[in-house]
Amino acid sequence: MEKTLNPRKITFGVVEAVLDKKVPLDEALETAFSKNPDLEVRDRALVKHLTTTLFRHLGAIDSAMGKWLKKPLPARAVWVRHWMRIGAAQILFLNVPDHAAVNTTVAEISRAKRSGASVFKNLANAILRNFVRNQKDILNDLEKNPEKNLPPWLRIHWEKSLGLEKLKKIAAAQVIQPPLDVVLKNPKDAGALLHPLDAKEVFKGVLRLRPRGLIENLPGFKEGKWWAQDLAASLPARLFGDVKGKAVLDLCAAPGGKTLYLASRGAYVIAVDKSRPRLERLKENLARTGLEATIVCSDVFNFTAEKGFDHILLDAPCSATGTLRRHPDVAFQRNLKTIARLASLQTKMLDHSFSLLKTGGILVYCVCSLEATEGEDIIETFLKANKSAKRQPITPGELEDHKEWVTPDGDLRTLPSDMSDDGGMDGFFAARLVKT
Repeated sequence: MEKTLNPRKITFGVVEAVLDKKVPLDEALETAFSKNPDLEVRDRALVKHLTTTLFRHLGAIDSAMGKWLKKPLPARAVWVRHWMRIGAAQILFLNVPDHAAVNTTVAEISRAKRSGASVFKNLANAILRNFVRNQKDILNDLEKNPEKNLPPWLRIHWEKSLGLEKLKKIAAAQVIQPPLDVVLKNPKDAGALLHPLDAKEVFKGVLRLRPRGLIENLPGFKEGKWWAQDLAASLPARLFGDVKGKAVLDLCAAPGGKTLYLASRGAYVIAVDKSRPRLERLKENLARTGLEATIVCSDVFNFTAEKGFDHILLDAPCSATGTLRRHPDVAFQRNLKTIARLASLQTKMLDHSFSLLKTGGILVYCVCSLEATEGEDIIETFLKANKSAKRQPITPGELEDHKEWVTPDGDLRTLPSDMSDDGGMDGFFAARLVKT
């Protein structure tokens, strides 16, 4: 029982799943907790905090570790590297006594029934003590160069595409725990909910608060007065303007924040997604908020309709590099080949989606990516190839005069470093197209 409920061993399983099996961190945590239902609440919090912290700083941890390893670890010892990462994260970023972080990590390696455990425990002990001796220097360096927390491929790529100054600002924003944004079903409820939620209104109908406890226990949740959604993610659905009575197709809809917004503003929404489990979550949110939408489980390419839609929202699958504040593991599960492959898929999705739009209808294409390859470049290529498509520029007035969110071409582009004084926001791109 003790081994099963050892939070650090559970953490190791999560890290192994994310890095070796490419399981998303949220999914790995959910699986770990479902396998260990008796894990205490505080230990669950420790596992989540430790894994999230590790991935937020994994680039810096690996860089330091690489300097102290006289030769690369053999492939069979990748599990030892995971344990050393866990120990280093505790030494550098958690309020864990240095000796405890070192001793518990080495003890876990010693107990592991894996090849070379007796040899690698000594190596781990030496590496972790190096982290202890050098922690001040490492932290001082990271304060000046936060981009070192990123994996090398992304750091080099963003410095080239965004510039060093913007890279540093984005990297600094992404190691800070993000606030919780909630979108109100009725914006008029803002005044009544500000005090109970200890929140502030950062955009019309969007309240921002610091996460505390279980989300379902927060005031207004069970009554269906709001749903959790980052401010940036809530913006694309607003770009249609008045949707009351309009037929709106929400493609790749789950988990459903955009569907809920459109339905709450009076649209007839058809929400399409290929993931049944994620659609179940959407159904639960619709029931909780008392909103209605037609749900269809289908791949985008298999979805067709006899009549064209007034509006279509395509939130295309993407690299999600704009969401590293909430999903830091993404940086270590993607690469430039992944981005190129996704861009090809996005182009095909946009072509198919536009064919479902009626003449005079509006399509909003969006991705939670900072890559021009998945945003601006997709739109430029599409407009050149489709003479019936025209960009409908977004204006700052539609975004409460946030001019910094509007590109020279009239698209939406937010960065994690935007609104930094208020806790930042996710990185998003959106373009509004009309069929002429």
